[in-house]
Amino acid sequence: MAKMISVIMFILAIFILILLSFYEDKINYKSKKRIILFSTFVISIIGAFRTFGSDLENYREIFNSTNLTLNYEYFINALEFRIEPIFMILISIIKGLGFGFKTFLFISLIIPMLIVYIVVIKTEENVPITTFAFFLFIYLFSVDLVRHFLAAALYLSALYSLAHNQKVNYYFKSVISIFAHYSNVITILLRPFLNIKWSTIKYVLTIVIVGLTGIMVKEIVFNFFSEQSFENVILIRFQNYLLYYDESYEYHSVFHAILLFLVQYSKVFFYIIIIFVSLRFNKLLRNDFNRILLSSQIIGSIILLICIIYNSNQMGIRLNFLLSIGSFILLKEILKHYRGNKTLLFGFIIIFLSFTILIRVLYNVGIHIPGSQFYLF
Repeated sequence: MAKMISVIMFILAIFILILLSFYEDKINYKSKKRIILFSTFVISIIGAFRTFGSDLENYREIFNSTNLTLNYEYFINALEFRIEPIFMILISIIKGLGFGFKTFLFISLIIPMLIVYIVVIKTEENVPITTFAFFLFIYLFSVDLVRHFLAAALYLSALYSLAHNQKVNYYFKSVISIFAHYSNVITILLRPFLNIKWSTIKYVLTIVIVGLTGIMVKEIVFNFFSEQSFENVILIRFQNYLLYYDESYEYHSVFHAILLFLVQYSKVFFYIIIIFVSLRFNKLLRNDFNRILLSSQIIGSIILLICIIYNSNQMGIRLNFLLSIGSFILLKEILKHYRGNKTLLFGFIIIFLSFTILIRVLYNVGIHIPGSQFYLF
């Protein structure tokens, strides 16, 4: 019952914002900012008391087992610990002040949401409520990816800085995001590719070329990484995701496999639709921020394809999640520049995103897990 209450509260918060978006033209800009800020605070409180999430119990165990003194020795050996430094430090401070796990959940949710809030109000004056509602629709039920969620929000802020030619800020925020989730090291490596000017033909040709090349060199790559013995924690985790992670994942049933596929790839399908539609709107691509967001999302889809070829779906899904973090802004821009029936398009978007939430909710409450009170198959 507690799981369902948490889910219902999250869904209610999203739909209240959706309802407010219909009256957004009658609300002044300051009031819009207050509404979004208030919703951020309320959702973070709900998130602090949530009882669902595939990684929730893992984080509870990490929180309870972490007993760390923040001293010189820790910072010298920070990369050797189980999770990234930002969260080790956060847990240590929270426990040092006498607070508990719910405080950790609250802080780890409100910080990334505030980062997104700042980006939204800086980039959108007309429909910030709609924009933020799209963000919640797409990403709120991924909050159990605690570290990845913060790292992705930092990357979004870094892309905003890059779009405004603040290259130092981009690298600074990207480096900080790495200490929230090590996979974000890719944000440094991909920087030169973010300025590519894409077209539909260039995107399709790249997919075909990368796909064929990946298949041809697959065995060489596998042999190379299987023979290595890395000492760097980032490379060790990369090797694990590439070679072992998907193979070690155990499904409870065929239905579990189907449900997880829908959870992961319904969003991927949506991201790809956004890519192809965005490439058709020249006005959308005239804005540097939109162009960089789209470039990042395209690169994310290409990396996902490579990971699928190498049977490393989980790594690909996570990197695609990271690099597509601006999809909600592109979605808002598509709605803005669409010349057809905008109400019909808006309705389709809400229905499809509601479907992805339904799938995620069914997965999170455990309808596929024997012994769960919601077990069905």
